[in-house]
Amino acid sequence: AQDVIVKPSPKITATNTSGTGVCAGTVVTLKGTSNSPGTYEWSKGGVVVSSSTTTPNYALTATTSATSGTYTFKVTTADGCVSTATTDVVVNDIPNAPTITQPAAICDGSDLQIKATAPTNISGATYTYDWSGPNSYIGTTLNVTITGATTAATGTYSVTATAKGCTSAVATIDATVNPKPAAPQAGNP
Repeated sequence: AQDVIVKPSPKITATNTSGTGVCAGTVVTLKGTSNSPGTYEWSKGGVVVSSSTTTPNYALTATTSATSGTYTFKVTTADGCVSTATTDVVVNDIPNAPTITQPAAICDGSDLQIKATAPTNISGATYTYDWSGPNSYIGTTLNVTITGATTAATGTYSVTATAKGCTSAVATIDATVNPKPAAPQAGNP
């Protein structure tokens, strides 16, 4: 009679630190656990991104949303038993900064209007905006309108765009509100 030995496959899990989504440029840790030592391998779409005999974890630099996807953790024990588990990584691209049009210089009491063009690099995204400027100005729309602006509105205005929890670089523009000239003085004849 021949004895048959059935070796158990390792019990493993695969998780990652992207949660519901991280911004491009973030390092995502692919975390693997195994109840048996062996060779630890991470792959995406059949392409191996990491292989180690010492650590089951891998620090993945999430450069763009193309880094998103399903990653497979594979453990091969010394006796040839193999187990796999998967985890989904979610990476969101960072929006481009809005493009701002230089406003014309205006006179005190006129409306200051600063026009911006929304970024379009994230398909289907809803963008929000965060403006700041002189005289404690704060705005949340794409374009700025300050009705009856005074000279206190002169200065640098900054805006960022946010989509899917990721914020763009800051775009800035200078605006000028000129004081009204003094009224002419009537002289004696």
